[in-house]
Amino acid sequence: MRYAQIAVLVVAALLASEARGSVLAHYNFESPANGDGNYNVALADPLVSADPLIFGSGLGSTRVGSLATPMGSTLPSPTASTLHSISQPYSNITGTDTASADALGDFFEFTIGAVSGAKLDLGALTFDVRSTNQQLTRVTDYSIRSSLDSFSSDISTNGFNASVSWQQQGYDLSVLSGFQNLQSDVTFRIYLYRNADTVTPPTGSLFIDNVTLNGESATPEPASLLAWSAFAGIGAVLAYRRRKAV
Repeated sequence: MRYAQIAVLVVAALLASEARGSVLAHYNFESPANGDGNYNVALADPLVSADPLIFGSGLGSTRVGSLATPMGSTLPSPTASTLHSISQPYSNITGTDTASADALGDFFEFTIGAVSGAKLDLGALTFDVRSTNQQLTRVTDYSIRSSLDSFSSDISTNGFNASVSWQQQGYDLSVLSGFQNLQSDVTFRIYLYRNADTVTPPTGSLFIDNVTLNGESATPEPASLLAWSAFAGIGAVLAYRRRKAV
């Protein structure tokens, strides 16, 4: 019995060692844009390949720094030192739904994937927003779509008011089976458009920061094979001991 218990513990430890739960990709706009005006990932899991974050043609991608309240001041690492964000004049956001925002290029997107031999279980996709003015009504809506269905349906829709305080928006992808055990690339696109009740958009600008995808990464090989090999080896020893006892 003692050997069987050891076998279970060994397998559990080996299987646990293959999984990693953390930030998969994080964009904080701390570094200047690369040559085409897009922003490289600031932090990525070692088992994740993350492309630059791209702003659609309808949105600006102006990087601004040192807002009165530094972005991320109340957020956990790695966002705690973030001082820059992307400025979007409200006048740029002219769509009224996802379809019109897509046609106008009023979105930002990024692509991630697992490196060879790894898989991803996606969790919360979040981003932070604030405004240069205060308007306690819902003025901007957004929707999240992905390349898994060619951006044909909304994963989530929501909205936010024009606030001088930072607000975190997003959706927990872990509740959707299609975003678990991913081994191929997926592109996420966040569309911005006016709330249906917004007749005149607020003056000033909307700021976007800390685009983050959380989840777990894992390497099915060789840890799983090693675990089962260890289990089989201990099983063979137990079988030999039983035969010898007889």
